[in-house]
Order: sequence, then structure tokens, then C-alpha cells
Amino acid sequence: MEFTYAAPNLPEHIWDTAPDRDEFNTPDLALHWNFLRTPREEFYSLKERHGYLRLKLRPEKLYELANPSFVGRRQQHINFVAQTAFEFTPQSETECAGLVLIQNNKFNFQFVVTQDSVREIHLIKCVDGLEEVLAKKPIMAGMIYLKIEARGQEYSFYFSNQPGEWQTLIENIDGRILSTPVAGGFVGAYIAMYASSNGQASNNHADFDWFEYIGLDSLEKRN
Repeated sequence: MEFTYAAPNLPEHIWDTAPDRDEFNTPDLALHWNFLRTPREEFYSLKERHGYLRLKLRPEKLYELANPSFVGRRQQHINFVAQTAFEFTPQSETECAGLVLIQNNKFNFQFVVTQDSVREIHLIKCVDGLEEVLAKKPIMAGMIYLKIEARGQEYSFYFSNQPGEWQTLIENIDGRILSTPVAGGFVGAYIAMYASSNGQASNNHADFDWFEYIGLDSLEKRN
């Protein structure tokens, strides 16, 4: 292969950029959404509840070499904010749903709602396949709002039951476990909506109303 090649003299074409927020109002997922590995069964729906992405809880776990209930997009910016709003009622302590940041199955963060003695929001750090709960707080039933904000190598996690009324779960966590030098690989990090029953059978689901991803550098330029 050569380092450079002659290009034809074609007119410039500016491709449309995807909107920051996906409201899940279309019958099919946008092309920037990806799965982990090849789906062998249907685990999501845009039709069962109009205007929502429904993820079915299945036994597959994020740290397994499997196809979990995961719909994600690439992290494209060093500084970004990702938010979502969803409804989920865990029916057992094995069930969870929320957002994940992932480099691979052994290196990731899970920012999920689950059921302990009460309904809680957890941040779980997975390093080389070993999981650790970094922070947890109780959260009320109803619509749940999650936000992840990244500034360089530091990630901060916020939650709420009301739009814009953010509560801090934990801030400025070292995110270098998602980097190639630590986790290996070359595909980069993903942010995803995720739901799991963690090895147990379940008929439950999580309904995501919308998902928003914004590069903070581009946002600051707009302002």
C-alpha cells in the first residue's frame, strides 16, 4: 500500500450530522447505534412502546463474551456529556438497567439502577474482570435521569428523578481503564444503554425515552 493516492476532482459533499438527541420515534435504530457481538435473538424494540427504546432484561452479563442487551455508540470526544431518561422497576437484586462505558468486557463502568434492600443507583467499576461498587445511593421510582460527563481522563456521574435537578453520585473518577494502554484493543470506548438480569431468567424490561450525546468542545463553540 502507498502512503498517498491521487484523488479524483469531485465536488465537496457535506454529510448531515446526526442530531445530539435520539428520541426513538422512528421504526428503526439510527445507523450510529451498535451492538456487542452478533445478536441471536431480539432483545430490543422501538414498536412495543412508541417513542421509547425497550431493552429486555436477559441473563447475559456485560463482562461475559456474549451478546447482552446493549445498544451503544462510540465515544467521539475527549470531553463529552451523555444523558438519558428511562423507566425501570427492578424486580430482584439481580436485575439492573442504565448506562455503561466500555472498552471491552473486562474493562468498563456500569452506571445502573438495581434493587438491594431499596432501589439504588450504583456505579460499578470492572478492571480485568473484577467488579467493584464505587458508589451507590437510593433513588425513587418513576422516570430516571442519568448523566455522564467526561473531562479528559476524568468521568463524573449524576442522577435525578426530575429534569435538570442533578444529584452527584461520584465525580472525577479516573477513566484510564477505558484506554488502549490499560485495557488493550483498538476500537475505542463506547457509551451504551444496557439491561441485564445477571444470569437469571426475567420477563422485565427497561424503557429508554431518549439518549443524548454532545461533544463539549463543539458545544462550547456553539455558545
